[in-house]
Amino acid sequence: MRTVVAALKAWSGVIALSWAAAGLATSAGTESPTLSQVAAPGTTAAKLPSIELLPNQPTLVGSCGGSAFNVNTFINVTGVASADVTVTVPGVGTIEEFTDETGANLGAYNAVYPTFHILAFGGGLPPNTEITITVTTYTGPNRTGSVSFESTIVFDCTTGKVLQAGPAGVVAAIPALSPVALAAMTTLLAVLGAAMLRRPTRRRSPRR
Repeated sequence: MRTVVAALKAWSGVIALSWAAAGLATSAGTESPTLSQVAAPGTTAAKLPSIELLPNQPTLVGSCGGSAFNVNTFINVTGVASADVTVTVPGVGTIEEFTDETGANLGAYNAVYPTFHILAFGGGLPPNTEITITVTTYTGPNRTGSVSFESTIVFDCTTGKVLQAGPAGVVAAIPALSPVALAAMTTLLAVLGAAMLRRPTRRRSPRR
């Protein structure tokens, strides 16, 4: 009897370790195996680095339950780019967020990546909830450097229909004056200020 109990305990330990290993093996973003590079018709991804969520998303049907799923992307990165991935729903806010070390996982890459993995977010959502996924690409690892690209899709979690899709655009740098132009503008403002101070003030004659 003791032998049977010991065997059962050992087996339960094996099962527990198996579940733990499965949990640790869960990948996110581009941590899944690298695929062969395939060009996407009509997709240029001229901006480097960039991760674009494509309008064609065949795997989003029935994603209200909170299980993990994949999204179809076009990735154009160097070996050091990274991304911030957020999943949000109206009235709740962010239900999942993670960092993807895209460059470290894929190296230099410029092709479709149809298995960009979105982690399970736990708990079910009401039918037809609109889920928004936003991928913000950074020029450096671990969300360092500058933001170079942002892409968003909004879809119905029941039907999987994409309601909105497209890049939010490239984050443009704020225009700045060169040191010479800045010095010239400062001098001009100083001259104008001095001229204003030198203007004689007209004295009003007293009323009779």
